[in-house]
Amino acid sequence: MEQVDCVVVGAGVVGLAVARALALAGREVLLLEAADAVGTGTSSRNSEVIHAGLYYPADSLKTRLCLRGRELIYERCTQHRIPHKQTQKLVVGGDHAKSYLEKLQQHCASLGPLAPPTRLISGSEARELEPHLSRNIGWALLSERTGIVSSHELMASLERELLDAENA
Repeated sequence: MEQVDCVVVGAGVVGLAVARALALAGREVLLLEAADAVGTGTSSRNSEVIHAGLYYPADSLKTRLCLRGRELIYERCTQHRIPHKQTQKLVVGGDHAKSYLEKLQQHCASLGPLAPPTRLISGSEARELEPHLSRNIGWALLSERTGIVSSHELMASLERELLDAENA
């Protein structure tokens, strides 16, 4: 029986990315998947959103991973010509929501060098970006680093790299 250094269970986007990283680090990797093809489980039904990292606590691991992961996803998509778009995101509220949105903007600014850029804009400015917004929207926080990615193309690129690796 052949020996391997690592076994990764599940060939969704996370399993593929982990197996790829291990293979690139020189490890012998075996990737196991119960389905007939990669990425047919949960990863095939995700929202395909590249989150900017607006809401997580400043000092959490989840925040650091989200901010760094966002940049790595954009890099990979550009390098490998994976369909993606930096769509931006509006967090909207009525006139009463201005103080909440200001606090959210301050929170985002406190997240360090990878902090998601945000701008507080009026409801009318938000409607210029998204005409179907309700007239009741008084304020919006514009998140400029939120985006979308073709998760299937992302997984296909990771799978191709694994299939080309001699140690995976």
